[in-house]
Amino acid sequence: MTDIDTLEDLFEHELAALYYVETELIDVLDELALESRNDEIKEAFADHREETREHATRLEDAFRAIGASSHSERSATLDGLAADRQRVVEATDDPDLVDSHSVAIGRRIEAVEIEQYESLLRMADELDYDEDVTDPLEETLDEEEDAKQKLSAIGEESRFGKLLAKLR
Repeated sequence: MTDIDTLEDLFEHELAALYYVETELIDVLDELALESRNDEIKEAFADHREETREHATRLEDAFRAIGASSHSERSATLDGLAADRQRVVEATDDPDLVDSHSVAIGRRIEAVEIEQYESLLRMADELDYDEDVTDPLEETLDEEEDAKQKLSAIGEESRFGKLLAKLR
């Protein structure tokens, strides 16, 4: 990691951490889509994987707009969530539990991404960065919020359906 002496340095550092999250998530979302037995969950993760490819491209655009080259800085948050998910996968044979936990992990990841995008946008505003920096971040923030809502709805539908099945 390079020194962080200015708000511009901090912005680039946070952009690099988010770039790590988005590029790593492409593989994580692929695994989630492939491993899920629930078609709706599988489709949600597959669709978001494709969006996430675009998110990474937008971050590359933001790097260029601030005169920096695209680079990653590890995110302990993402790495921890991925490790937690893997522990659950290894600890149960119940695919419904794995799906349920995967949706919960997906929601947590979305919440982290939303906060990171909001933070970057606040810094960009403070730095008076142009729309070539802020527009891609705002567009992606909107998509991340939509993805979190979709995962929340899937989680609620899944839990509600299982509760009804148990009551019958």
